[in-house]
Amino acid sequence: MKVQTKSAGILDNFSDISILDETESWPIARFLDMLDLKMENRLTAAIYSNNQLRDDISILLNGRNTRLLPEGLDTQLKDEDTLFICVVISGG
Repeated sequence: MKVQTKSAGILDNFSDISILDETESWPIARFLDMLDLKMENRLTAAIYSNNQLRDDISILLNGRNTRLLPEGLDTQLKDEDTLFICVVISGG
């Protein structure tokens, strides 16, 4: 399985990282754990607070917000999926 990551803004250093594995699929949360190991635990510090995804972080799976998916971060990834991680900025 190959999954590509993209990111923007202050999380841009997590862009263009692929993880190749013989496993058929992983849940998104497991993939994020593997990515965190590869990034020397910098991902967890950037996107989680009190073991929960920060409110200002969006993770899109092939363009769909994972918070809106029925299984959320437990959604199984498939070969060639793309995860986009970004900070949501709001204001007026």
